[in-house]
Amino acid sequence: MKNEEKKNENNEIVDNVLKLEVNLMNYPFFLIDNKKNKINKIELKTTVNRIGTKTEIYWHVYSNSEYGLPSQFDKEVYMVIQEILESIPKPVTNPIPIGSIYSLIKKLGISNTTNNYKNVKKALERISVTRIKSVGAFYSKDKKVWIEDLFGIFDRIVWKGEIKVDGSIAEQNYIYLGSKFLENINSNYVKPIDRAYYKKELRFPISKRLYELLGVKFYAIFQNKNAPNYIRFSYDNLCDIIPMTNYIYVSKIKQKLEPSLKNLQNTGFLSNYKIEKENDRIFVYFYPGPRAIDEFKKFNSKLPNENKYEIVDDATYDLPARNNPNQNVLLSSNEINPSQEDKDASELVSYFYQKLTGNNGRVPSQREIIQARKLIDEFGKDVSKYIVDYAFEEAPKTKFNMKTFGAVLQYAHDAANSYQEYIEEEKRRKKAAQEALIKQQIAQQAKKIRESISDEEYEAAEKEAFRRAFQKHPNFVNLDGTPSHELGIFVYNGGELDQVIVDWYIDRIKDNNPS
Repeated sequence: MKNEEKKNENNEIVDNVLKLEVNLMNYPFFLIDNKKNKINKIELKTTVNRIGTKTEIYWHVYSNSEYGLPSQFDKEVYMVIQEILESIPKPVTNPIPIGSIYSLIKKLGISNTTNNYKNVKKALERISVTRIKSVGAFYSKDKKVWIEDLFGIFDRIVWKGEIKVDGSIAEQNYIYLGSKFLENINSNYVKPIDRAYYKKELRFPISKRLYELLGVKFYAIFQNKNAPNYIRFSYDNLCDIIPMTNYIYVSKIKQKLEPSLKNLQNTGFLSNYKIEKENDRIFVYFYPGPRAIDEFKKFNSKLPNENKYEIVDDATYDLPARNNPNQNVLLSSNEINPSQEDKDASELVSYFYQKLTGNNGRVPSQREIIQARKLIDEFGKDVSKYIVDYAFEEAPKTKFNMKTFGAVLQYAHDAANSYQEYIEEEKRRKKAAQEALIKQQIAQQAKKIRESISDEEYEAAEKEAFRRAFQKHPNFVNLDGTPSHELGIFVYNGGELDQVIVDWYIDRIKDNNPS
């Protein structure tokens, strides 16, 4: 990776791209400074809106009692590891060679001293022993679900000369990435940042942290034409996400935040910001600037569709009040009050993935919601569901491997044409099932009645059953006029005798109990 920023003649960013895993940009893992303190955990609990459902999520970072929580210095070490990962062809596999501690010191741009050697080594160890507990917070792009689990960014470090998992001796230092983290790296669930801008122009830890966080949130609104031109956080929520000290008075909040906000504004990442008290709560508004817009265009717009950086955003920030017509409301596929059409579309997409994977926990993309809405608008809910079923029946015939909801669209018109035939077949099937059930119930009743009637009564029932059967099937007779074998089958196996016995029994009850 090159260490100096390059721009073209239009002053656009063309180099120094570093891709960071999105969850670790969205949620806190590192402390905001390098001070020694007694903080032993980072905790974020909030409510988000997913497909019209309010969901409480929980993000908890546990420190090791000996090492404490990762600091800003540790974050710089983490960034260097990200640079190393960037240089490895996909898919990345464990273990990851990271070179010597001295090579890491050189990448960090710090002096090669014994103290720094110890600090870098301890930073790697501290990251490795720090655990994250996610309850619906960490998003797995590969599985398309928010997970509930306890895990780490690094699972293990093997120093040079130690034994690796495969039993061989490590010829250099290695790290083993946590499985959740590794899966997202390989699934390209990353967000590019401009490394030179991050290192050289952002002068405060809070401005660096906001650059990461807002970069993710701005991506979400840039990908949605209906979204407003700002992101709003409640101050309390923002303090948990950074994480930073929570102050009570607006004057103090401005004193602490404004240097970082002005840093972002003066360098073009923000066009404006506001810190305002509304009723009893304090909110911070962020407006994307030309640098943020330029980064989105440069990093995303020219990539092939399969390589675009798709950010799944579930509104961890605070949205404006929906009942205030003067305020813009952030709308996305996860908007707070989705229309019934969007709910129906989401259910149809979930039905597809339930059939595909046995799990309907995948979050529909905006594109899939639009596809499903068009399908329902044209064919209706029932036919659209049938189209999904039809696709799963037809695809194996041509060995077509459906992977996304959009695959069913090619079957839509063929399925719609066969839907009426399907409905008629369903009616016939239901009628036959109902008749079979009634026949079974009559046979069970007749069996019980037989135990209470005489032989003469049974013979009389047989004669009546043959009489009725002959009326229904007059051709079921032999040449001499006697009942044919087929007529006997209809009487004994077709349920005619059972029906006669039950009818006779009901009539006898009526005779004995006149109304």
